[in-house]
Amino acid sequence: VILLDELEKAHKDVAMILLQILDEGSITDSQGRKVDFKNTIICLTSNLGSDILAHASASDPVTGEVTPDARDEVLARTAEYFPPELLNRLDSMLVFNKLSQRSILQVVDLRLGDVQERLRPRRITLDVDTGAREWLAKEGYSDVYGARTIARIVRTKVLFPLAQKLLKGTIRYVFLEPEKREGILTLDLCCRDGDVVQIRASADGKELDIKDNHPADPSIAASSTPIANIEEGHSTSS
Repeated sequence: VILLDELEKAHKDVAMILLQILDEGSITDSQGRKVDFKNTIICLTSNLGSDILAHASASDPVTGEVTPDARDEVLARTAEYFPPELLNRLDSMLVFNKLSQRSILQVVDLRLGDVQERLRPRRITLDVDTGAREWLAKEGYSDVYGARTIARIVRTKVLFPLAQKLLKGTIRYVFLEPEKREGILTLDLCCRDGDVVQIRASADGKELDIKDNHPADPSIAASSTPIANIEEGHSTSS
């Protein structure tokens, strides 16, 4: 499978080279060397018409399915930009639907799963209710940038505040010390669990609230106990 991403940004000569590949199934360079494209699937992507799809009326607000009118506008924009001899050689052209609310929530769950995995060595468990997940989905999704901004809002609204609370001692963890027994490196799993961290949307719906489980303890920040850098996903020792 060969993917040419954002083809509209490539030089015009690339389209002409593609014509030879799509016509003959091979291409020959200036040295006479032949490259065979037999058993090859070529996929081309483009952001042409993204401004059309950004309109609220361009898709169903629940399913994210693009309306027929918006689809026709995008295909017309594509036909204006690329030469007809290239488009006529393509087997099919697809206009991607926008992400549905369900899909956006699944992306949020994936990002929260990454945070939970980073917290696993500290035996801290995240308790994120539906309201908090929906808040992250609403604040993290952008009609222009898609779901890419979800990772940033999870980082700024969940990861960074968690790191600050760990340093202040309002959330506490159990560090699993590696122990070597009979030549085998193991983690001592007999120690107590760390905190269960509740994450909720605020009453006014404007912020995300991470509950404190303990009063602040300044001595924890100065402790020589290894403190894991959850922002980077690895551990450091002082």
